[in-house]
Amino acid sequence: MKKITVAAALIDCLRQEGIGTVFGLPGSQILSLIDEIYRSHDMEFITTRHEQGASFGAFGYAAARRAPGVCLSTLGPGATNLLTGVAAAFKGSVPVIALTAKGALHLHQKDAFQEINEVDIFRPVTKWSYMLTHADEAPSIMRKAFRVTLSGRPGPVHISLPSNLLSTEIDYAPVRPERYRPLWDQPFAAFSESMSQELAGLLAQARTPVIMAGEEIRFDGAEDSLQGLAELWNVPVVTALHFSDVMKADHPLYMGPVSADGWQCADRTLQTADLVLAVGVHLDFLTTKFRPSFIGDETTLIHVSKDPERIGCVYPVDMGITAGASTFLAGVENLVRDEGLRQAERPELALWKAQWLETRNAWGKMTDTPIKPQFIAYTVRTSVPARTALVSEGGNFIKFVRACTDPDGPLSFFVAEDYGAVGSGFPIAMGVKAADPSRPVVALLGDGGFMLDSGDFETAVRSNLALVGVIFNDSGFGNIRTYQKNTYGGRYACDFTNPDFAQFARLCGGWGARVERPDELEGALMEAFSRNVPSLIDVTTDPCELGDALHAPASR
Repeated sequence: MKKITVAAALIDCLRQEGIGTVFGLPGSQILSLIDEIYRSHDMEFITTRHEQGASFGAFGYAAARRAPGVCLSTLGPGATNLLTGVAAAFKGSVPVIALTAKGALHLHQKDAFQEINEVDIFRPVTKWSYMLTHADEAPSIMRKAFRVTLSGRPGPVHISLPSNLLSTEIDYAPVRPERYRPLWDQPFAAFSESMSQELAGLLAQARTPVIMAGEEIRFDGAEDSLQGLAELWNVPVVTALHFSDVMKADHPLYMGPVSADGWQCADRTLQTADLVLAVGVHLDFLTTKFRPSFIGDETTLIHVSKDPERIGCVYPVDMGITAGASTFLAGVENLVRDEGLRQAERPELALWKAQWLETRNAWGKMTDTPIKPQFIAYTVRTSVPARTALVSEGGNFIKFVRACTDPDGPLSFFVAEDYGAVGSGFPIAMGVKAADPSRPVVALLGDGGFMLDSGDFETAVRSNLALVGVIFNDSGFGNIRTYQKNTYGGRYACDFTNPDFAQFARLCGGWGARVERPDELEGALMEAFSRNVPSLIDVTTDPCELGDALHAPASR
């Protein structure tokens, strides 16, 4: 044991968990914690221009590492600004630890400057929200934060830190993570004999089964196990809309993400399935649109998740299993091998995939000006270097982005899934880049979305995060334009003018280019990557090329 401040103890707790980067915005009540980061020499503090950028940066950092990310802010407005990215992490099952300052304890309940109940504000969008009340409990509270953020279905936690406690000295000794929480490589569940027999019976009866993979495959790092089972069983794989990167696009058994915004061949594969083995999948609205026909009445559904609340939530199941993806896939692979279960070849799968790719490849031949968003999405995917991580935000253009995601390996596509957060793309991309600076990162951005967090382009320049932003510049909010065109007689309230984004990038110390013709885009991408500085490519985009509206029109 040694005497150190609470702030120093908290930072060492982060260090023990392998946290190398913390995102945040300084405030007077949290400076002692930030100062400990600077004094540590083995941890980086990235000062964002808005707290929302900090929470989305932690989101991207966590998603890319398959491990927690950390963000911090001051109290009051700083904490409420942080909230949006934390809510996105809650919806997306991303382990983010949000630390917010609090006034000194003697000021509480006196309606002090910026005093607000942050704990209750964060509680609905976190797995746990707590205010530190005694200095001695700080290390155990931080360890619990990591335990809670990673247990079961991952998600964010929030800790409120009174400023006077941060400077208080306590007795402290480091504790390694394996001493206070189970590690991820330990099994979540064991197969019982009766469960194995029931599962084997269902698998043996199937003639056109399909494996549907989702977020828990990615977070558990179970991509190899997924591919191994698919190859052994000779069964096609589709994915939930947001997690197309759990299998390589060129694998003959990979049929792509399902939904209207995914791959048409994936939908055809699912529609003809007599058994769906959904592993680690959230059957979310964007993937399923909650259509009753998404899982046919005669289709057997086996739903596997570490979160029992997701099983049977939308579609009735024939068998529900609470287990981690890695454990389950290993168990099923042994079962398939022992039972000699191997499906017959299905030549129609290759035909469906080839037909879809032919349809999509035509997008890359478009010569229209203004440039079509599907051309931009297709050209970006086919022009970027190997191992590039694509990050997208919400917006009408993402419908084309999802259709063009051809993963070449794990962790190659990121979005604030199931939250549709406009303005999230660039800071998430910063977090992904900070997690692995050697990896190329491209942020696919709407012009409206980028303007919501444009200040963090300067953050990327200052922090040497050399990512490339591609702006679909249609001078408005495309999703809103879709509704107003189709339902409100074209009476638009979503259009605006933009600054010169290329010049903006250069003024911030990065590089920028404006693209107005299709034949200029690939060259601009190559130039951006060669510069090795944060870059923006401003692409003049057709405002009339709109994907379908997300929701049916409201009754009027």
